[in-house]
Amino acid sequence: MVSEEPATAGEPDDSGADDPAPEASPSSSLSSRSPRSLLAAVRARPRRATLFVVLPALAVVGLISVGLAYRPNSDSVVIAVPSSVVLGPDGIPGQVDGQRVYRMGEKPEWLKLNGSFLLGAYATWFEFPCPMADQPPAEAALLGRCGGIALEPSANTFNRGDTGNGVDLSTLPLAAPKGTDALAGWAGGPAIVMSVHTHDPEALQCTADTMTACWSAVVVEAVVWPTVPSQINGKHVYRATDQASFPPSGSFLLGGPVWKDLGSPCSGPGASEWQALIDLLGFCPSPEIDGLQISPKGSFDEPKDEIVVARVHVNDPEAAKCPSDYRAQCKAAIVVESVVWRSS
Repeated sequence: MVSEEPATAGEPDDSGADDPAPEASPSSSLSSRSPRSLLAAVRARPRRATLFVVLPALAVVGLISVGLAYRPNSDSVVIAVPSSVVLGPDGIPGQVDGQRVYRMGEKPEWLKLNGSFLLGAYATWFEFPCPMADQPPAEAALLGRCGGIALEPSANTFNRGDTGNGVDLSTLPLAAPKGTDALAGWAGGPAIVMSVHTHDPEALQCTADTMTACWSAVVVEAVVWPTVPSQINGKHVYRATDQASFPPSGSFLLGGPVWKDLGSPCSGPGASEWQALIDLLGFCPSPEIDGLQISPKGSFDEPKDEIVVARVHVNDPEAAKCPSDYRAQCKAAIVVESVVWRSS
């Protein structure tokens, strides 16, 4: 089922919008608060998880065709999707377009490959305490520090506790930081198939102590399954990686997987002199499309892990009422007008 498109998207523009403010920890009370402390309160939501994360189970064996996986209406939807994929018991396809999809457990085999190959996994944010120290650029790009996006072999690799279902935590690969932009919207979500490579040329710049780890780093090039439409009715569908070129005026299309906090209910504050800040940036954890936080001002109530295309805008008129120090963040808030396409 697909929502109606109430209006025509604005013509794309190469101008960018201001980047949103960094996240901070919420506060329990907003009375007599300064704009700075209020912004910290309204911008926070628990997106990153610790290493021990329980993800929704997905162990399905079946055939998913275009008609079953995606149900667009009669509008012109351009989507590069395999005609059919057969899911294994881990919820990951065995092949995509006739190309083998390797599993995380087949690391000894895929580490011998040269060039790009397909790798299936579940992406999960995690972090751990570690000492802060300078890191050579190549190691920062390929190895990172203090966590990142882990590539799990199944939807529920970890239990909350000291071990992860018999998995040696030290062997769980992290996606190389230089390729995680493509993964941000999928972390904590459904199974994905990625085009990746190891033996990245930048590994040659790593130190002798880290050369082997750098050479084995998994660099993500793109997520090839599930897929997101690239156009609807001739209008470009923007992704999170296009944020710098979001049109500054008018509406446009934004597509990607949905993430939302499924934790405890949250009640926002009452009336405030900083109401515009609360309206646009939110107080409770906000849903995301493709890893980008969505303003609570819009109309959006899609289930977690749904893939959607929404008509959105930035530079909402209410941003002019935000405190001047934070007006840029308010202007960058993504307000959903309607959902024009969904995957189910």
